[in-house]
Amino acid sequence: MQNKYLYSKVVYFFLFLSSILFSQTELDESYKIYDDTEVAIIRINMNQADLAFMLQNPLSDSIHLANIHFKNKFIDETVDSVGIRLRGNTSRTAQKKSLKLSFNTFIDGKKFYDVEKLNLNGEHNDPSIVRSKLSWDFFNDIGVVSTRASHAAVYINDKYYGLYISIEHIDENFLKKNFKDDFGNLWKCLYPADLNYINIDPNSYKLTFNGRQLYELKTNLEKDDYSELANLIDVLNNSSNENFKNSILKILDVPQVLNYFAVNILTGSWDDYWSLSNNYYLYHDPTSKKIKLIPYDYDNTFSIDWFNINWAEVDPYTFDKVSNGYRPLAERLMQVPEFRNLYTELIKFYISTYTSYPFWQPRINELKNLISSYAEADTFRTKDYGFSISDFHDSYFSSNYSNQHVKQSIIHFSNDRHKSLQTQLTYLDANPFVFNIEVSPKYIKETDSILVSCSVYSNVGIKNISIELIEDFSGIIRNYELQFAPLSNDLIFDETNRWEFYIPSLPKGYDGKLFIIAEDNDGKIEKYPSDGIAIVTEGKKVSQKLLLNEVMAKNARTISDFANEYDDWLEIYNPQDTAILLSNMYLTDDKENLSKWKFPSVEIIIEAGEHILIWCDNDEEQAGPHTNFKLSSTGEFLAIVEKDGLSIVDSVTFPDLMENEAYSRIPNLTNVWEKTFSTTPGEANVITDIKSTSREFQNNASVFPNPFNPSTTIQYELNETTDLNIKIFDILGKQVWEENMRMIKKGKHELLWEGKNSSGNNLAGGVYLLSINGSKFNKTIKLLLLK
Repeated sequence: MQNKYLYSKVVYFFLFLSSILFSQTELDESYKIYDDTEVAIIRINMNQADLAFMLQNPLSDSIHLANIHFKNKFIDETVDSVGIRLRGNTSRTAQKKSLKLSFNTFIDGKKFYDVEKLNLNGEHNDPSIVRSKLSWDFFNDIGVVSTRASHAAVYINDKYYGLYISIEHIDENFLKKNFKDDFGNLWKCLYPADLNYINIDPNSYKLTFNGRQLYELKTNLEKDDYSELANLIDVLNNSSNENFKNSILKILDVPQVLNYFAVNILTGSWDDYWSLSNNYYLYHDPTSKKIKLIPYDYDNTFSIDWFNINWAEVDPYTFDKVSNGYRPLAERLMQVPEFRNLYTELIKFYISTYTSYPFWQPRINELKNLISSYAEADTFRTKDYGFSISDFHDSYFSSNYSNQHVKQSIIHFSNDRHKSLQTQLTYLDANPFVFNIEVSPKYIKETDSILVSCSVYSNVGIKNISIELIEDFSGIIRNYELQFAPLSNDLIFDETNRWEFYIPSLPKGYDGKLFIIAEDNDGKIEKYPSDGIAIVTEGKKVSQKLLLNEVMAKNARTISDFANEYDDWLEIYNPQDTAILLSNMYLTDDKENLSKWKFPSVEIIIEAGEHILIWCDNDEEQAGPHTNFKLSSTGEFLAIVEKDGLSIVDSVTFPDLMENEAYSRIPNLTNVWEKTFSTTPGEANVITDIKSTSREFQNNASVFPNPFNPSTTIQYELNETTDLNIKIFDILGKQVWEENMRMIKKGKHELLWEGKNSSGNNLAGGVYLLSINGSKFNKTIKLLLLK
């Protein structure tokens, strides 16, 4: 049993890493831009007259043509046709300007190492030129989704404009790198974005202040849908005290928000939601159906102050407000004892780990040594506040440093913050807090065991954690005891408090609810979530009068709708010998809402033996059947429901799907579902040519076994003779193995990979990426080598 849990921890850890680093079918190389082992050199060349205009008109957003040469540890390249403009708010009138480089302004879709834009911040407020970098590293190291940052020396037309911090831009590409499903709504929230209630109309939150929106929608602009934001604000402001805890947990990633507040307390960040109702993003994650907070703008940290407030001593439960007013996101969360206790423990945890002397001071010193020579040569650094080179050095560690708005050195602010928190932090009487529940796989077959994991916290300690699994129809209850199973990253609180258990395989057609029951050492018990988690195995159906036949959740080029848009779709098949009227029936992707989308009342008929395509794009106003929901490429539940809104006609829980990959019954009428790139929207799903008895080969590939040790077999089949290039990359994107093959014939083939690099040396255990490319063949597969 012990070996089983050890194995599960290894698999879980590497799959977690792979979900972040290899969430796309192509390898993301943006990490090369944000390497912080050396200072990048960015040389910008542009028309001198354009540069003069840009600097003399700081409030203008005019974009000018430039080319850049970027050099760091991984990159040494020149890029032309790059857009350049000034960026920022108050920094626009500073002598040391902040800059935005845009690779896709003049050439649509152009990227530089998978990045469309670079934000170069002058950091003119900060004599150390490191405070925001430390803050971004803090968030990233503890597992909070946030931007990456690295230092860069910037030259324009061969003149040194100083040391900058390159900050990752938050946009669609950022979402792709950080979320399994990047199709959700993203709002940029700026002062005074306090999340106070206006009224029930979502359009009320499209309000403006000083010519810009408080809550600016950055994605899905054609929909311009603010309903998810309005719902969050409604729950924050109008839920009763009795219902608030359960209601907010359903729609907000509460532990992630508490982490955000904890980091802001420890970094003295006041230019944020709690103090200034400013500088954050909200993202509605379609996978979890919860809103997540993404931090933004961290140059005013570590004792930078403009208001005569000692940020090292502010109360962590009330915080000092730079602008007055009610902050429901902070104040309502602090009223829930379980939330407040977790927040308290997060602060204590980071004091003892991340900002503790053994970790913190060497890290700060390392960055200081890295950038010192570039800072000393930066004459623009001195122009706004007269910061000398002594200011640069003293603002890191000096015990009595203070100059204008910078009240302390970084390390002495941190030490004082630790001291004051020792007397301020307290715990309330509360139940255990259960969070981050994961159930894997999402698509459960009859033979699958089910990994259930969660994080649990109580300030008095945990006595017991168990699973309660209740079958819907029979009421039979199954109980299992979870085992303590922390993961390896000691800086991520969730991982150090992780529990897990493998539920044995459940019968075909099982339909039930799962609850986590946690008991602490004081005997207090928490059962979570309040309405359970649906557990459904394959084969659950009420009738066979209609069949879900094919699903595509990430359509990029297979088939377009009448508006020429490539949207998610599903296919329904009528196996009967008579036509069926679909009008007033339902489709849903939510087991708790079986009547989520209703077929229009106009006559919609599917003929006997025919197929119909339904567009799942949340675009009901378009011509043809379009649902009010999208599909999640990470997999989810789907069902056809009778006109009563209760009886399930057919259902399927499809797995994670890659771009242009479908999940199909092969052939029609069977209960055998397969992933395939050979999609047949609106037609029968078959694997044979009806005019021939010979099998028609498809371009496809697989790996078995996976995970593996010490070797695995790469299996692939081709529908024509072609050249093939097979490569394997490690977790950092470095190529470790390659095989080039000429004129591989049509048919099935196998190739053994022994877990070695191209030099024949054994590779370390971990996640690798297999890439197979031919003239009409492109396949990417994640590999897990166990050691």
